[in-house]
Amino acid sequence: MAEFPESNAAMGYLCLAIGTALTLVAGGVIPTDPSQFFAPRWMLALAGLSVIACGGSLITPKDSVPQLCCIGFILVSFAMMGGWVAVFSSDDSIAGGIPFIPRSVNIFLGRCLFGLGPIVCLGMLWSLVSGSLKQQQ
Repeated sequence: MAEFPESNAAMGYLCLAIGTALTLVAGGVIPTDPSQFFAPRWMLALAGLSVIACGGSLITPKDSVPQLCCIGFILVSFAMMGGWVAVFSSDDSIAGGIPFIPRSVNIFLGRCLFGLGPIVCLGMLWSLVSGSLKQQQ
């Protein structure tokens, strides 16, 4: 598959800009309505930093240490955000579910699925680190 470094760089810089804007909103530099936040501001800051790391991974050389660090940061931050939702979010923020079963069961299933996300992310991080270490040997 052909690589298009120019488009990767353009997308990387776009991610840097969007992530910076999200982080500035989380920090209160860009004013927003606080009633629009359904999670702590640190979650929005972490999401913004994750988007910045996505941009960083696109503009750094392939398989370089900075790129692997960006990818590792993304995986850790996704694990933290999913874990927070699974453990600390309010029951009202978990919507949807399977019809014809009690809402409490749907909430439990939603928390279990959100709890599965961090396990998958940390497994991917383990794979990334162990594969990188094997590659260096």
